[in-house]
Amino acid sequence: MHKVSIKSFKKGVLVFFLFTLYLLSLSFVYSEVISVIYSSMNKIDFGDIIYWIKIVSISFLFSIAIPYKLTRPSDIILLVVALFLFIPICFISDYLIFDSNDFWIIKFAIIFFFIYLVVCSYISNHLKPCGKMKSFYFYKGNVVKLLSIITVMTGVVVMLKGWSIFDLSMNEYWVRRLSARSIFPSGNILSYVINIVNSALVLFLTSFGIVYKKKKFLIFAFLYVIVDWGVFGTKVTFILFLLSTFFLLFIMKRKEISLSIALLPLLLLFSISTIEFYIYKTSLIADLSVRRMVIVPAEISQAFSSYIAQYGATYYTDSVMSIILGYSTSSITNTVGDIYFNKPNMNANTNLVVMEIARLGVVGIAISSIVVGYLLILLNNLFSRRNNPMYMCLALLFSVRITEQALATILISSGVLFFIIFIYLVDRRSIAH
Repeated sequence: MHKVSIKSFKKGVLVFFLFTLYLLSLSFVYSEVISVIYSSMNKIDFGDIIYWIKIVSISFLFSIAIPYKLTRPSDIILLVVALFLFIPICFISDYLIFDSNDFWIIKFAIIFFFIYLVVCSYISNHLKPCGKMKSFYFYKGNVVKLLSIITVMTGVVVMLKGWSIFDLSMNEYWVRRLSARSIFPSGNILSYVINIVNSALVLFLTSFGIVYKKKKFLIFAFLYVIVDWGVFGTKVTFILFLLSTFFLLFIMKRKEISLSIALLPLLLLFSISTIEFYIYKTSLIADLSVRRMVIVPAEISQAFSSYIAQYGATYYTDSVMSIILGYSTSSITNTVGDIYFNKPNMNANTNLVVMEIARLGVVGIAISSIVVGYLLILLNNLFSRRNNPMYMCLALLFSVRITEQALATILISSGVLFFIIFIYLVDRRSIAH
């Protein structure tokens, strides 16, 4: 018992050090590389004692909440929420120039949400511990074949209807996205199917192809990602495909992933951004990656805070629920983009916590926290049966969507609910060796 305690303490210290290094690196890139070209950002005073108190406090919280070995779906969810929800809102936002007196409510809600997920993860891990992942998984059934047919058929329809705007270049991908909205208007069945395929089915086929060593399904997913990028210009589908592929390949080889390995790509990104700035006098990499991953979410959350303070909650009148309610308002994401960023075509997506507060206030975040906490426990429970790595991929999708969408959108439009059902149907008929 004494040796276990010492080992746990050492790992906690290592996690504390890794997150401190991450926060310091992020702070430097933000302050010395990005803020110098944007008037909406203040530089960080590295001699300020309050800054160091924040660094130590956040690193200490994460060292308690997140284990060094990421062996369960809940570990992935907590890490992504920490990096791309907690840190932007509760740390980076303090250095942005934006007048929002009620933003403390958003911060408090984020902290509550994160700690609640930590508690759910702790309870789940102690009620039903997970074993090690296996080297070989075998499945014989028709579920995957059916989903691959749906993915291929959807890809063909998207390609045929969107051929006129198809373009694989990086130039003006947002123009393709706007054009695609007129070709595939939201609200109809085809659009919902496309959203589910883009988000859930692509990653399902990707994870199945890698875990079950069936390359043809991985190829199906890759081809659809190409079609999606060419017609819709959706970066997140392409990024999630790459992340899931490398993530699962690493897990299948090592059977686990450590926090140091998970943070390494981000630390390298910070280093490359800094080198680019000081050698080539440009900040293109930092602007396209670091700013959009960490700073933009904080800016949008502050804008939503101002919107909520001025207009109040929408009570779902800006969603599909408006059909039932008999009253509708314009999409809150478009309204915020228009009012606070002067971009009428901007879809200012924000995280689950802010969206639920914007739609239903305190009740909204309470309900969504309960649902997310339950799903976190459910994923851990399902994963513990055969330790199927596909659940780790699902956790990655779920956590990424938490940082950018409302709960109903995550479960239905992004297909997380369907992903859970499909994996369960496959896993229950799988054999692991």
